[in-house]
Amino acid sequence: MGGLERGQDFNELTPYMKNVKAVIAIGQCRDRVVDYCNSINIKCYSYEFLNDGFEKANTLTTSGDVVLLSPASASWDQYKECEVRGTEFKQLVYKLKNKD
Repeated sequence: MGGLERGQDFNELTPYMKNVKAVIAIGQCRDRVVDYCNSINIKCYSYEFLNDGFEKANTLTTSGDVVLLSPASASWDQYKECEVRGTEFKQLVYKLKNKD
């Protein structure tokens, strides 16, 4: 969760966070994401880049868990467009699935 800092109100997400095990905060607004998660008692880990956060997500998951790319912020702090961020996420998943 995270990306370009635009003053988003993450509190609007609270009703949807009841089944969230942890959040990986990325990008420019990651500090505010951490603050938000702390305010609702959800573990949160902060990384500048998606690939670093993805590695952490992999260490937090167990069989049957879902890792969802749900940024709640624009991608323009690091990507030309949101599809590029989505493609990177898919590539990271593919790489993980095809590890020897």
